[in-house]
Amino acid sequence: MAQKLIITGLGGIDGEYDLDIASMLELGHPDTLTQGEAHKIKKATGLRLGELEDAVEAGDADMTLAFAIVVLDRAKKRYDVDALWDAPLGSVILEADQVDPSDEADEPDPLSPNGNSESLEPNTKNGGESGNPPSEPNPPNDPSPTGGQTSATPTSAPVSVHPI
Repeated sequence: MAQKLIITGLGGIDGEYDLDIASMLELGHPDTLTQGEAHKIKKATGLRLGELEDAVEAGDADMTLAFAIVVLDRAKKRYDVDALWDAPLGSVILEADQVDPSDEADEPDPLSPNGNSESLEPNTKNGGESGNPPSEPNPPNDPSPTGGQTSATPTSAPVSVHPI
């Protein structure tokens, strides 16, 4: 899934730039960040690599500018870092992932054991009742799975606190 970095109002670097943050953070991918790019991001945001994904999802403005720096460097664009930081909010935007609906249709529902999300829906054909019989509560005197005696009252011991 690719994102777009959109820069406006900053002169010669204005435009739309394609990037795929997931690929940039994936080890071994051709678009993986270099050590230098990761360092630039850390300097710009104060975040370590393991924290980047959460910051991107949260829409962190520093994170957007850090990726702008990487994208502009990769595009071999000349820019002034201070001009990026001094630009009004909204001058550098990271457009959310654009998901192709046909891609989603091919993926099974991860919550369903057989890939069909309908299997998690209750059967409501019988007047709103679930098709499954109600579960019986365990009788209070069931034997303990560890073999010990169970008690209907909680057990507690007195606690004493002594100053050190």
